[in-house]
Amino acid sequence: MNQYFIKSENSAPLVILILMICIHFVMHFNVFQTELIGFHVWRQTETQTVINNLADDDGSLLDPRVNNMGYENRSLRKEFPLMQWLFACTQNLTGSEIASSRISSFIIGIGTLLFIFLWFQILLKHSFIAALGTWCFSFSPSFYYYLVCPMPDNFALMLGVAGLWAVTRWSQNNSRIFLILIAMLFGLSTLVKLPFVLFLIYPGILIIQESRKNKGISNFAINALIMLTGLIPAFLWYVSVIPGWKGNGIVQGALSGDYSLRDWTEYLIHNTISVLPELVLNYGSVLFFLTGLIVIFYRKSYSFNYFWPLFWTGLGTIVYFLFELNMIKKVHDYYLFPMFPFIFLIVGIGIKTLWSKKKRTWRIFTLILVSILPLLAYLRIQQRWNLEKDPGFNPVFVDHKETLRGIIPEDALVITGNDYSTFINLYYLDRKGWVYSDNILSASQLDAMIDLGAKYLVCDSPEICENSELQIYFKEEVWSHPKLRVFSLHKQ
Repeated sequence: MNQYFIKSENSAPLVILILMICIHFVMHFNVFQTELIGFHVWRQTETQTVINNLADDDGSLLDPRVNNMGYENRSLRKEFPLMQWLFACTQNLTGSEIASSRISSFIIGIGTLLFIFLWFQILLKHSFIAALGTWCFSFSPSFYYYLVCPMPDNFALMLGVAGLWAVTRWSQNNSRIFLILIAMLFGLSTLVKLPFVLFLIYPGILIIQESRKNKGISNFAINALIMLTGLIPAFLWYVSVIPGWKGNGIVQGALSGDYSLRDWTEYLIHNTISVLPELVLNYGSVLFFLTGLIVIFYRKSYSFNYFWPLFWTGLGTIVYFLFELNMIKKVHDYYLFPMFPFIFLIVGIGIKTLWSKKKRTWRIFTLILVSILPLLAYLRIQQRWNLEKDPGFNPVFVDHKETLRGIIPEDALVITGNDYSTFINLYYLDRKGWVYSDNILSASQLDAMIDLGAKYLVCDSPEICENSELQIYFKEEVWSHPKLRVFSLHKQ
């Protein structure tokens, strides 16, 4: 039995990677043309709206636009929309919207997995174990879900992981070409999603170690300058846009003071005992993770060449997690993406430890755990694409999407609600306009929006549709459904 494992390890990594990609393709195949529904549909429709507008030459890389007229010039300048622009280019080539974005996201995710494998292969010094670690990463329920979701976090993760691999390759050969590549990758990753600036700690520590070893101050200065140069585009972008993030809790983090110590503790416990094992790791990988932690803390891991760069980078992501915990709360698992490479490196260390034990029972047990990961991910996530169960919004918008778009002229401005996201309803209507929530829409607000060009009201609550103060502005009810009504508007 042991001889079989030894002989098979030469070709096994490639087989595992190909099998992994094929399984993901089959498991996600029915989702490629599924509309944006389910968990974090708010963030997905926001991103897809920007993509659609870029595809229609509405807005630009420096001026990404959404459909909500409530934003000045409809501009939503958050992360730099590089991924959105690339998706828009693909969308124009294929003529497809949602399928194009989902398949493009899938390709980005596969790229992330391939770079994770290359990185693990160097650090774990074992191709077969690296492939198993990559397999575990891929069937993280969170990664499994976001693999086909149009979100910039996916693109930033791929660029960041590619950078981690490039750093490790650079440390092996000290090539300036690799250092320039590292600066570009981390610079773009940060530009696409700011928290990935933390990955710069990894090359930063290695550059310091290299300078201490060779005692070369000039070499240190050049290397550090190259790394910092890569951050210039991200620095310029965020310096210009962050002042406009008024009321954004991401910037203030733990300093916002809008939650109590009890809330913070509750979020921490929930993320530790629920989100980490269930959504980030997958229950089948928990044993590997715990084993990896034990190995790191109770063996001589400090002699490992990359220990301190990995330690300080991982610690940086933990500090980020604790700082943003009031925003992460119990739901924003994709905020944890900067932690994923380090969490699953620990998983890889755990797998290597169990695999190296003399009793072949541990190898068999490891393979059993690894083999059930796809099923566990499927059972935990697949219902998120079930429109009937919980689409995350009023399902009439997706069920009758084409009907609604046919009723409302393309150039007509609309008012719609209730929609806390401010993106979902307008995305499905494919119209520009205004959004209300909490059934808050006064006659004066409606009158002002009509003055600005609003022609239709799309509402899903009796509090609005049957409000006598608002009804005087209703010209005609052009469409009716038990859960949604559409009125044309006129000025009084």
